[in-house]
Amino acid sequence: MNHKLRGLGICTHFGRRSKGWKAEHLVPLAKEMGASLVRDEIEWHGVEKEKGKYAISAENHDWLKRVSAAGLGINFVLLYGNSIYENPLDPKAFANFAKFMAKELAGKYNIVSFELWNEPTNFQFLKHYGGPWSGIEPCLWLEKFAELVELTAATLKKEVPRMPLIVAPGDPQFFHMAMRHPESLKDIDAYASHPYPSRFPPETVPWGGAQIHGRDGISVADDDHSYMSLWRCAREHCRKHLGRELAMHATEWGYSTYDHHRKGHNMAGYSEEAQAAYIARGVILSFAAGLESICLYDFMDDGLDRYELEDNFGMVRHEERHYEHKPSWFILRRLSEILSPGWEHIKTSPARLAADINPLPFNNDLWQHPVTEPYLLINSPQCFWFKVGKDVVSFVWKGGRISGEYRDPCGSIEWEDAPEFRRIEMTDLSTGKPLPANPVIENKKLILPDVPVGGSPVAVRWMPSDPGSLFTKLCRAT
Repeated sequence: MNHKLRGLGICTHFGRRSKGWKAEHLVPLAKEMGASLVRDEIEWHGVEKEKGKYAISAENHDWLKRVSAAGLGINFVLLYGNSIYENPLDPKAFANFAKFMAKELAGKYNIVSFELWNEPTNFQFLKHYGGPWSGIEPCLWLEKFAELVELTAATLKKEVPRMPLIVAPGDPQFFHMAMRHPESLKDIDAYASHPYPSRFPPETVPWGGAQIHGRDGISVADDDHSYMSLWRCAREHCRKHLGRELAMHATEWGYSTYDHHRKGHNMAGYSEEAQAAYIARGVILSFAAGLESICLYDFMDDGLDRYELEDNFGMVRHEERHYEHKPSWFILRRLSEILSPGWEHIKTSPARLAADINPLPFNNDLWQHPVTEPYLLINSPQCFWFKVGKDVVSFVWKGGRISGEYRDPCGSIEWEDAPEFRRIEMTDLSTGKPLPANPVIENKKLILPDVPVGGSPVAVRWMPSDPGSLFTKLCRAT
């Protein structure tokens, strides 16, 4: 049965066959997990080795063919410089490369979008041109990046006018770009962020607040540092400075399971169980935030080093470990099964999650004082609703860190004037185990008790006796 989940993407590096990225093995695993989108690239310098002469290797054609044959869409990233030019970031030369790639790939393979460059602050633009990392004025690298984007997007729109074009200069860099170089985005259809949580649960981002505003010259999230506010702020910023909204994508996002205790990094390393639960929560949050897609970085562990950040982002292990599935692979397959054959976010919740969650009491004794994190403000119960076929699905968890030390609290879902349901099912997404669902009716209110509100998401499937009347009511409420 096909459980391809709309909006669920993975980042891959299929051009690196010698490092384990073998499409013939990984594409079937991605499809079985529920991925519907692959984000991958072929670098400019590997295509144009002599000026004006372009060629895509048979190895790259192979992975493009396999991904397309599996029915997965491809967000193709056009990226990086080419040293055969005096300026390796020459905008006209890059636009010509992009034109060739569009002509060669679109229509032949299942290309669903082109993304222009990848992380210009990390890859070449900042180093080559200089300027503030944040993009605050004056900033030569951002000016030059905007020039390349404008020319490349205009070129692509002539070649493939209906193909969505995505740009991801970073945050807060996109906000400065939209303010100061709005003309560079006139042919761009979508904005992408790489909102890695770094050291936080998925509800929190390392932006927002006075200190970050002072550093970056702009706020890209609310003072509660919420993931949801990042996307709302981006929409508002586009309306204000571009006069229109752009589609939204998270084209890189994820958690590494490396051991950070030896080397350390600004990103923490998580247990495989925490990675799984956080990834599921992040995907649900992204769908609720209105994103077109979220691409998880990256599908396979890039290596075998326990202490290396980049070697441990995967949902499956490296080739040398036989692509063994991590818990995150299984939780995503369960999520894709639950949200198949298609989902629609319900913006107005039809029922209320009631959960009485209180901290341990404390007095003046220091040993009782709770530990607080100034950035981690979202610790409340979370509940999101989706229409799935003829059913309604709600996801419940407690925001914040996963401890596992204390017993998880429970709450109840209370549905006023509830419709009649032929069946209600509740599942722990991390384990896949069914949980008892024993609703009671009190004064026309349906109450589903004993709903776990912990770090692992719980899915509740509500199967109405009369789906038509329920969805009519939900549409009116929305």
